[in-house]
Amino acid sequence: MSKPPETTPPLDVRIETDGTVAPGAAESARAKVTAALDAVRGLVLDARVRLTRTDCQATERPVNAQITVDVDGSRTRAHVSAATEAEAVDLVCHRLTRQLERLRRDRGARRGMPPGRPRGDAGHHDGRPANRPVPFPRPPHEREIVRHKSFALARETP
Repeated sequence: MSKPPETTPPLDVRIETDGTVAPGAAESARAKVTAALDAVRGLVLDARVRLTRTDCQATERPVNAQITVDVDGSRTRAHVSAATEAEAVDLVCHRLTRQLERLRRDRGARRGMPPGRPRGDAGHHDGRPANRPVPFPRPPHEREIVRHKSFALARETP
């Protein structure tokens, strides 16, 4: 007797927003991320998208988009900055697709299969600029180092 194929429930992509994100950006992000994850080989256990817009006018790319995906127990994260929410979602979906492809390829290499990476594909070293978050342009006289200790120091005798 043959076993019926297992059906996976539709994935609910969690969307979190912070700041003054444009209306409709969350639903647009959900649709684009769901479309990007449809092509993934493997079981997508969890997906979370976080859209953040800073109120600072001094930054060129005030929108940050982060995606965290759990595929077959392996977590993958993508993070970009852009000028608009739509651009940020497009860029982060593209980066996530590249990272998931790399994860699939590297997983195969660990199993003894050839990695199959073309010679010209060099990741970030192919001349394209990275869309990484830009730090806040704080003037030098306002900068300070903040220490976050996770343990108490041992008492020393005088």
